[in-house]
Amino acid sequence: MAGRVLIIDDNELIRVLVANALSEHGFVPLVASGGAEGLAMLGTGDFDLVVVDYVMPEMMGDELIRRVRASGHSRVRSLPILGLTGSVPEAGSRLMAAGADACIPKPFQDRKLVESAKRLLEARQPKGASAA
Repeated sequence: MAGRVLIIDDNELIRVLVANALSEHGFVPLVASGGAEGLAMLGTGDFDLVVVDYVMPEMMGDELIRRVRASGHSRVRSLPILGLTGSVPEAGSRLMAAGADACIPKPFQDRKLVESAKRLLEARQPKGASAA
């Protein structure tokens, strides 16, 4: 199972690493360099998963997630969200409190990233639906 993934992170290297790891497993990654750009892309695109960094200069990841969860579009509001945490100790709990479905620490292992993405997409599938 793969899908379209929006990666929102201010760090270009992280965006590239996440995109490469996911694309090697059949995901179609698109990237945004910050919260405002990510929200704009969510409003116009059809995504299956969002990967969000916690520390970003213009809008922290937890604020971005709160905005996604408050969206007037049910398709956007219900997207699975995977948070990326770095050096801020409380980042994971803040992302989860804001509405993230799962979090993984940076630096991340590709295997853990891909497994988390697949698990979130599988959980979104209706019961009895084919995972093909």
